[in-house]
Amino acid sequence: MFINKIDNPAPLSSFDLKTTVTKQNFQSQVRWRRLSDLKRSLPENVREIGLPYHLWKSVGSAIEEVLAEVERWTEKHAQLFDGDAKPTMKERAPRFEHLRTYYYCLTWRSMKYEINDLATAKQIIKRELNNWPQMKFQFACAYALQNLIRDDFMFDRHYRATFKTRLAYHPVYDFWLTLLDTRNEENLFIMENQAPNQRVMLCFRFAVTHGFIELTRYFWDKISVGQREYMGMLQWRALCFRTRSRETLRFLSLELFKLNPIYLARLTWTVFYDSLYKCLTGTDSEKVIEERKIRFLLESISRNLKIQLLKMERYKYARI
Repeated sequence: MFINKIDNPAPLSSFDLKTTVTKQNFQSQVRWRRLSDLKRSLPENVREIGLPYHLWKSVGSAIEEVLAEVERWTEKHAQLFDGDAKPTMKERAPRFEHLRTYYYCLTWRSMKYEINDLATAKQIIKRELNNWPQMKFQFACAYALQNLIRDDFMFDRHYRATFKTRLAYHPVYDFWLTLLDTRNEENLFIMENQAPNQRVMLCFRFAVTHGFIELTRYFWDKISVGQREYMGMLQWRALCFRTRSRETLRFLSLELFKLNPIYLARLTWTVFYDSLYKCLTGTDSEKVIEERKIRFLLESISRNLKIQLLKMERYKYARI
């Protein structure tokens, strides 16, 4: 039975009805099917419900937003298996293909086309991974679920030795396995150094690039103020348009603005202007992509950073 889980149910307006109906139909139809198949079948299934015409007209865009959000979730979690060895047999699929079997566990935020990634991860661990220790460990590491990671009964030394041979290629698992071996965080988080430990840097970069906000917050609380500025500014320019996580972008824009607002504004302006120039001079398809990037950036960064950008002299010329 495929049940749609929505946080905090509320009375339905026309918009709420549209979002709820679209997400419920997705959950009931998805099973383990590919998203490309759903793009063809979902509109027809929604049509059969008999929605009023004014709602049916807009339901197509709602379907696109739901599928885009599921695609974001899939691409994000496929990175947990990046670097896996290719299947040796034709009938054996890559491990990230298992993500499709977890679509029925997706937990949606109330009245939004937005998946609650942490709640979804906990649902998958609870309902699907009791007999799959390695996958459970991978999800626990990605979301910094320390009560699971440090559970010596669940992941004893034999399991950890196996994980080392299978997962050490990946920066996230390499970091946690090293930490579990040392049992002393001070060996990895050396506050006196300007640049953090290499394992910390690689894992932090993975977290911010792919939008694992829980793992990002974990590192932010562990490193020194100088290391925060060093790592944050180092990743900021690439992060602006590479991440699809609004929450991660907003968190870092808030925290880095406290540390060095002028330099952060300059970095952001460089990225913004480069995209604006492409938007004005590129082809039609390039303009659509760049407009989407600019909109995402301006909607995601903190209010204080937006104000700082508006104060910059170069912004006045760009506006003209």
